[in-house]
Amino acid sequence: MKIIETLNTALSNILGLAQKFLSGSSVQSEVDKKIITAIDSEGVDVNDIVDEVRKNNYLIIPNVFTGEVLEKMRAEFRAIIDSSEGVTSGIDRHDGAICVRMKPFFRIKNFIRYPTIYAFYNSNVLRSITRLFYAGSTGFFHVSEAFVHETPETIEPLSGKLHWDRAQTLKYWVYLDDLPEDAGPMLIEPHSAARNRNTRIESYTEKKELIGGVDNIVETPIINLVALSAGAGSILVHDTDASHGASRVMPGYVRRIIRGHCRARL
Repeated sequence: MKIIETLNTALSNILGLAQKFLSGSSVQSEVDKKIITAIDSEGVDVNDIVDEVRKNNYLIIPNVFTGEVLEKMRAEFRAIIDSSEGVTSGIDRHDGAICVRMKPFFRIKNFIRYPTIYAFYNSNVLRSITRLFYAGSTGFFHVSEAFVHETPETIEPLSGKLHWDRAQTLKYWVYLDDLPEDAGPMLIEPHSAARNRNTRIESYTEKKELIGGVDNIVETPIINLVALSAGAGSILVHDTDASHGASRVMPGYVRRIIRGHCRARL
């Protein structure tokens, strides 16, 4: 047991050194600059972002990444999809789509192989948003896992049923391409998080474990839903207590996104 604890401590120290190194790297600096510039251009700060997510349950920061940074993200995305067996803790395949799960996300090989995506989730801006969003909690996990998701034309997309997540999650998405309504953007019901949160808490008092796709499904008139379309390089911040679900990807389109998951410590 003592050997395992020593190894875990050593790995944690190595990862900490890697994050410090990355913080001073040109990749991290360029990514941070893009995020800060985009937020400034919207006339908001991290407090405004958290307020908006709490109020409307989502916020899109448009066209954050462009040029070389976006191209590097796309190349790293492609490398993860193409070599998914070696970088993932799980893979979902459905109707031609592939969703690669990277857990834990913050580890040395991701830092080395995918520096631009790593730098995005390592951003102090994102960490500040997570910290503020979970203020009052006993703590939080910042991007404990990330999903790299490619969906071609599909009639029944993964997570297509309108639902809330069984474990409340703050998600950071990056759109690798333009995401018009025909390309299958996520649908969300704004202002629904508070209602669903009460339902989730009440449900857990009645059952030890909820069944995904059964206990957390929501029926909402389509008129109440907003399609979260945005341009390539945009960031979506999303509270999963809100009703949400994937939409259909129409012929001629492919949806390519990355999303990182943050949760409060229980």
